[in-house]
Amino acid sequence: MAVQEIGNLDLSQVKDSQKIAILQKINTDLKSSLDDIISILTKFSEAISIKFDLKDLLEIVCDTLKDIVKYNAIAITVYDGEKDTFNYMALRNVEPAIDIKIKNIINDGLAHWSISQKRSIVLPDIENNTDATVLIVPLITQMETVGVIFMYCNKAAESFMQQDLEFLNILGAQSAIAIKNTFLYNEMGLKNQDLANLKNYLNDVINNMVTGIIVLDMQGVIKTFNHVAENLICISAMATIGKKFDSILPASIIEKLKEAFDGVAGGAVPKNKVFNELEVDYSETGRVIPIRISYNCIKDSQGAVFAVIFMLRDMSESREIQRLREIDKIKSELVANVSHELRTPLTSIKAYSETLLDIVGSEDVDTQKEFLNIICQESERLTNLISNLLDLSKLEAGDFKLDITSVNLPDIVKKCAMLVKELASQKGVSISVEIPQQAAPIKCDASKIEQVIINLLSNSIKYNKPEGGKVDISLKENKSNFEMVIKDTGIGMPKEAHGKIFEKFFRVDSSLTYQVSGTGLGLAIVKHIIDKHNGNITVESTVNVGSKFIVTLPKG
Repeated sequence: MAVQEIGNLDLSQVKDSQKIAILQKINTDLKSSLDDIISILTKFSEAISIKFDLKDLLEIVCDTLKDIVKYNAIAITVYDGEKDTFNYMALRNVEPAIDIKIKNIINDGLAHWSISQKRSIVLPDIENNTDATVLIVPLITQMETVGVIFMYCNKAAESFMQQDLEFLNILGAQSAIAIKNTFLYNEMGLKNQDLANLKNYLNDVINNMVTGIIVLDMQGVIKTFNHVAENLICISAMATIGKKFDSILPASIIEKLKEAFDGVAGGAVPKNKVFNELEVDYSETGRVIPIRISYNCIKDSQGAVFAVIFMLRDMSESREIQRLREIDKIKSELVANVSHELRTPLTSIKAYSETLLDIVGSEDVDTQKEFLNIICQESERLTNLISNLLDLSKLEAGDFKLDITSVNLPDIVKKCAMLVKELASQKGVSISVEIPQQAAPIKCDASKIEQVIINLLSNSIKYNKPEGGKVDISLKENKSNFEMVIKDTGIGMPKEAHGKIFEKFFRVDSSLTYQVSGTGLGLAIVKHIIDKHNGNITVESTVNVGSKFIVTLPKG
């Protein structure tokens, strides 16, 4: 006996024993019907709970409703709230005539009414067949409207009882939740894909930057290590990611990163600006790489620091460009200095030669001797300049050879002091010489060592006080070498110039130095000669106090 037939029973003419049997049968039918409903709901819930593909899910919904309602056609729609439309998601046997009926129902507002009432409704097909109906099942959750299910059935409206519609309401609610979950799952999939794409995009950007990037969390664990950092420090990202920086990176890099990291961890966080830059000459790769390290904090939405980003730049090219600029500047100055150095003696030689031509044959012998002496001095000045330029050319070409012989170094020092005596007299500078009486011979190129001593003595005289200056030269013999010291009371030089004084073309930038002619080649040649002899030369100097050059030469 069907459940819907219970209301039509007339038990007034039935015996009590038969009534009991009938009621027992009804109870059994109700229990069986309830069990069927529970079984259907359980299987339906299990089936749709594991489906996140919308097409597969809608197939299950359609199949389940087919078993329950025995429909002829079904249309499952999704509601578009922005456009206020119901769009088909799944269709079975929806012929044009049925499609028109569904659209008329929607236009008449019956779909919205079913949703607003939160219950299924049965509409008889009055136009064509009074024994046919259209079932409307709302797909709604507690939060929103998902859509509506339309089913066309060849059954009279009276054949559907309230219990049937309530059962459809339950199936509709479960279907709505499952469909919504599918939407959310697909949306999450798209977001995850977007996140994956964004991650890949950021990784590509980070790895293709010209700057090395290292990111540390606040425990000092490396979170990011891009390709430039790999190439710069010669460690793979795979070997560093997830490890503490102070356990995997080279010592010189650790020292600089730790200095910055400890500052950030201690609360030294600037506002809206990058920290001061750090520099390190990284040499653990077999070559020296000057690296500049900039760093800043990475903050969360609350403004709390949760990581530190370090940016590493290879400064080799920048330094090389700076060096080339300096060389270009120095060479430009050299051209100007050489032009001046050449013009000045040539002008003097030309002027005094023309004057001599005018007075030739006269009895003014003293004047002629004076002019000839000046011409000789200027010619010697030209010769020295040209010799320096030739020596520079040999240095650049690598064709600077020594003629090594065994010589007496004290004799060379004494000879050089005598050669510059006239220059010292002209400048009002006194020279004192302190050399050992007896000394072991030394193997060297005598002419080149003379060039070194004369150059150093000449500089000490030229850059000395105008009057009353002193130059002291001393020679001391040690067990394996000779130590020569040339000390003056001249203008001196600033500390920052000490490391550059032996560079080619370099001249101390001072108004006093530019009063003395020179090309900035002499000390560079001196340094090269000393290096060729496996010796060493250093300078100690103080502005307005004087300078001291210390030269050591090995005996053998």
